[in-house]
Order: sequence, then structure tokens, then C-alpha cells
Amino acid sequence: MKKERIQSLETVKCFAFLGVMFSHSELTVFKAAGHCGVSLFFILSGFLFALSYSEKSTLKPSFGNNLRFAVNKVGRLYPTHIVCTVAMAVFCFAGIYRMSISRFLVTFLLNIFVIQGWFPLNDSSICGPSWYLCAYFFACFVFPWTAFFNTALGKRKAIRNILLSLIIQLIIGLAGSVIPAAEYSTVMWITNDITKWFVYYFPLSRIFDFFIGMNLFVLFRENESKHTSKKMTVAEGTGLMLLIAAQLIAVIFTRNDVESISHPEHWWSLVLVFTAGSAITVYSFAANRGFFSKTLTNKLTAKVAGYSAHGFLLHFVIYNYIKAIVLILPESGFSAMLESNLGFIRLIFGTALTFATVKIWETLTEKILKQL
Repeated sequence: MKKERIQSLETVKCFAFLGVMFSHSELTVFKAAGHCGVSLFFILSGFLFALSYSEKSTLKPSFGNNLRFAVNKVGRLYPTHIVCTVAMAVFCFAGIYRMSISRFLVTFLLNIFVIQGWFPLNDSSICGPSWYLCAYFFACFVFPWTAFFNTALGKRKAIRNILLSLIIQLIIGLAGSVIPAAEYSTVMWITNDITKWFVYYFPLSRIFDFFIGMNLFVLFRENESKHTSKKMTVAEGTGLMLLIAAQLIAVIFTRNDVESISHPEHWWSLVLVFTAGSAITVYSFAANRGFFSKTLTNKLTAKVAGYSAHGFLLHFVIYNYIKAIVLILPESGFSAMLESNLGFIRLIFGTALTFATVKIWETLTEKILKQL
């Protein structure tokens, strides 16, 4: 694959990152954008991993080697994760979390070791999006084993694996929808939305998006000569329309959901509804031959994609501190106006501050690493 094709996948990363970030503005229009962005991220990661290691024999699968591989992949984001976790810790005692000291210590340790996604606890990720690191770490850990079997796959087996992954996702969703959340709601530490934890956060459940991405690369490799401009334009448009439609459907059907209540009947809106659109978008944009990929692949989308690695954690801290500042202002007409427009304030000022903070953070960490 040529360099420009990798650049076109940066466009997919850009929109996945913006979807996750904008969803935390709490504006209804972006309610499902985060779930969509996460599906794109996992499938894209699987595709890029398969691409990067498809011709390399350096991966020698074993528990120890796999663990080192995962640590190396996640390691560069770990300082950001720690800083964001500490910055959000204040909300564990006042504001959005309000935990007992014992529960905070347990939750903090789970976050420090990046294993919070394995446990169905209330507010298990102190910095909300950090659960993704837990699932991503697991995907990186498993990858050397799966890559070993994936290198010799042909088109038929890749299609079979994708369909099998979709079926497993369906089974996971159905299983999650029948877990009796009411039985756990009386246990203070256990999340009352057990369905969302099992379907959306649980690393064993999210690994199948990653598998789909890996097998998409095999299909892409086998069909590369058939990727005409016309076919890819149709595929890109189809993928984007499916993603937009999936978000609209998810918002419409879940518009009355209350965050503090479990909604097992809407399990499909967490992952499965976004899988097809995400897969088609990643596959078609990789070719960089269609109208949408060529139009949207530019310096701006590449720049935003470059901010995503640290920005997907830092934005959550910034958005929540903006909310906290607005809510503690003395009551007045001005503060009431700010509170009523909090979503737009977080979206506009929070996003601008996120980009500025990422730039400062990257410069600072680069200087520190040079001194070390």
C-alpha cells in the first residue's frame, strides 16, 4: 500500500476522534457519535495493525512477548492517562462521581493498571474514555497470536471470519440484553447498566471489532487491483450514509433514555448498528480512489487526526472542568445563560482548548523525554 492510502485513513481517524469528543458535549445531536467513533477506532486499529505487520516475521507470539508488545503500544499514552486520571480524581469526591474513599482507592488502582474495563463497576473509568485503553491493550496483547494465523488467510476465510465476528457481536448483544440488571442495582459498587458494560466496555466483547478490521485488510489485499474510482466512490458514500443513518436511528430510538437507568432493550445502539458502516468506510477509504476520500483527505483532517492520540483523553478533562466552572458560578442571568448553553460552550471552547492543550502537552513531553 502506498503512503497516500495511509493518509486517507487518517481522515477516518479524524472523524472518529471528533465523534467521540463531540459526544461528550452532551448535545443531543452528537449523542450517538461517540459510539460510532469508538467502532471506527477499533476497526481501523485492526486494519492498520494487519497492514503494518502483514509482511513482518518479527512477531513471535508468547505470553511474555505479547505483553511487551501491548505495553509498547499503549506506553506512549500512559503518561496522558495518568495525568487525566489524577485531574479527574477531584470529581470522585465532589461532582459527577462522589465515591467513598474505599471505592475510590479500588477504582484508582484499576485505572492505574489499565484494567478497569474488566470489572462492571459504577464509574470504573475515572477519566471516562480511558476504558478504551483497557480494551485496546487487550487487543494489542492478543494481536501477535491472531496475526500469526491471519497472514495466510485468503478471501473466503476472511469473509467467514468477518461474518463470524458479526454473529458473535449479535450473540453478545442479546446476552447483554437479558442480564438481570435489577439484581445488581442494590450493590453500590456494581453498575446498574450491566448491559452497556458487557456489550460496550468489556474488552472481550470489543475485540471482535478489532478482528473485523484485521480481516478487512485481508480482503483489501486480495481485491486491491479491483478498486476502481467508481466502485470506491459508491462504497465510500454507502459507508458514510450508513454511519449517519445509524447515528440518527440510535438518537431517535434512545432519545428518552436516562443515563442513570439501564436500557437493555437498546443494546443494538451501542455497537452492532455501527459495525457495517464502519467496516465499509475503513475499507473504501483505504483505497483513496473515491470522491469522498480524495476530497476529505487534506492537511486539516490529518492535523486533527494527529491530535487524537492524546486528545481523546484530554478533551474529557477539559469538557468537565468547563462544566464545573459554569455550575459553580453565582446565580445570575449570565450564569443561567451559560448553563443553558453549556453544550455549545463545551463544544466550541472545550474543543479549541483541547487542541491547544494537546499541542502544549506534546511539546512538554517531548522536551522531558529528550532530557531523559
